[in-house]
Order: sequence, then C-alpha cells, then structure tokens
Amino acid sequence: MNRDAQKVLSHRNTQCLIKDSFMLSGRPPAGEVGIEIEVEFSNTLPIPDLPFYWRREFDGSLRGSAAEYILKRPIKRGTVLKALNHLEEGLPPFLIRESNRTSVHVHINMTRATVLQVFNTISLYGIFENVLVKWCGRDRVGNHFCLRMTDAGGLTRVLEDAAYQGSLVHAAREDVRYAALNIAALQRFGSLEFRALRGTTSPDVIHTWVKALLAIKDYVKDTKTPMDLFLEYSTLGATRMTEAVFGLDFAKTLLAPPNALQEIQDGMWEAQAIAGAYEAGQNAYEEFKFKGVYESSIPNSDVETPTSMGETSSSGEFRGFNTRTTSMDTMSALLDIRTVERNDDYDEDEE
Repeated sequence: MNRDAQKVLSHRNTQCLIKDSFMLSGRPPAGEVGIEIEVEFSNTLPIPDLPFYWRREFDGSLRGSAAEYILKRPIKRGTVLKALNHLEEGLPPFLIRESNRTSVHVHINMTRATVLQVFNTISLYGIFENVLVKWCGRDRVGNHFCLRMTDAGGLTRVLEDAAYQGSLVHAAREDVRYAALNIAALQRFGSLEFRALRGTTSPDVIHTWVKALLAIKDYVKDTKTPMDLFLEYSTLGATRMTEAVFGLDFAKTLLAPPNALQEIQDGMWEAQAIAGAYEAGQNAYEEFKFKGVYESSIPNSDVETPTSMGETSSSGEFRGFNTRTTSMDTMSALLDIRTVERNDDYDEDEE
C-alpha cells in the first residue's frame, strides 16, 4: 500500500455523522424533507405568493411567467402532504402550463445520518434508480439535468472513489450537482437532493415520490455495509426486493413496464461497483490498522481529491435547508454518456 493510500485510509470514519463530517454549522434541522417546485404559468396574471410553508423565487431558467416555490425550511415527513395541499390551493391547476423545463427537487435531510448510512442510501437508490426515474416522467430519462448513474460514468467513478475512502467530503462537489442524485447538497445543506421528478404541483404525485425516497432511507438505517444490500438482493431477487423496500402497491407500479426487471438489474450492477469499492476500502483500512501503520491524525489537505468527473448544469438548487447558479458550460464531462444496454425546527405547525 503506497503512502497516498495510507493517508486516505487513515481518515476513514464511516460512523461519523454527516453534520460533523462536513463541519456544518448550527443546529441540524428537525425537519426531514425539503422541496422546491418549478412552475410556468399559462397566462401573465400576477404570480401568486404563498405564505407560511412556501416562499416564491424567480427562476431565469424558465420561460414566460414563471416562479419557483421552495419550502421555507425542512419539514417533518408527516407535514409534507399538508404543505403540498396548501400549495395546490394557492396554485389552481388551470394556472399551470405543462413544460419539460420544470421539475421538482426533493431534499432528504441526512445531517444526523452516519457516513455509512449515506453510502447505504446511495447504494440502494442506485439499484432502483432506472425504474424510479422512468416513473418520474418520460422526459426525465437521459435528461441532462438529472442524469442517472447509467448515463453518467463520471458520477459512478466519483462515488466509487468516495466509497473506497469511506468519505464523501471530496466527492460532494459542484460538478456533480446536476445528477439525478445530487451528493453536492451534502456539502451545503447536509442533504441528498433527488432531482428526477417531472414538473408538477400534484400533491399525490409529489407525496408518493417523497415517500419512496424516505422508504429507501428507512430501509438501510440498520444495514451494516452496502454490500449487505446486494447479498439481500441476490437472496430475494428483484421483485421481492422492490416489494420489501417500497411496499406492494408502489412496487407493482415500478415493476409494470415490460423491461423493469432488466433496468433494476442494470442499476444493481452499477451500484454494486460502489458497494464493492466501499468493501475494498474497509478491508484495506483493517489491514492498514493491523499492520500497525495507522496514523491517528494526518492533515486533510494531504488527501488527494478524486479525479474530476467534469461538469454539468441545471436549473435549481434547494435553498430551504440557498442560492442558485446556472452554468451551461459545466455540462460536458458528467455526461460521459454510456451506451445503456442492460433550520430551523418545525416542531409544530405555526398557523
């Protein structure tokens, strides 16, 4: 093992909380879900402003009369449907114009999760990413603003490097923020951002999506390593694993397309590379300690940043957990397109 590898592994601490790993300041938000919804309107009437749950911001990436509605702060999962109903009441469907430029971004708060739990969440999500993104909308598959792991080989390599190191600090960079799973949000907000959902204000659709993402987070809470998920997958098979994670009703929907099982299998192979890198890093770390060459404190600045995956662009960043940058010249290397063959606390409502 060379000296650079030793320096990387000496910092491996997968039981560290995300808030401590990224040195996030302030008290972690009690709320678990953040949502931002892009909307284009069908007329030029004054754009509605909605009090209490939502704040309105104007979005230069949209056309005509348009706005983005963002939760003012992360909310608890039990409040999500109430907040979405409040939004729909203020934005009647006849005001909304269907547009492939709009989307819904959901943030799942991971500040109190360990680094291991985040890797487990990423790995399980990766298994189902293809069928989940397809459910999110036809124009979301292969969309340059929410690329899947099977679309963006650069993203998978960054995640493999991070998994081997047992740390996401150097992987959570701006040039990965426009993947369907944006890990760069960990650096700013301590959240994983899921960008795949099509533009909609339907409470039922958005709430279903939020519940699916929370189901993934909940399922891996006590999983010991990412590789355990793939051992479970090999035992249960794709159908039963889907049912175990999402429940029978949503699993039936995900499995309905004729090629769903193959897409899950493709996702499994993609995500298994991340789990394998995590396992290899852990084994090397244990060997490192056993040989007595472990150094208890080495400056972080000596740790090499993983090879850049390149750049992408999109229209949004969650500000409820705060600023948007749109940079069209950051698209190229994240694409690395492959041929795919296979807070504040919300302890109670404040109305």
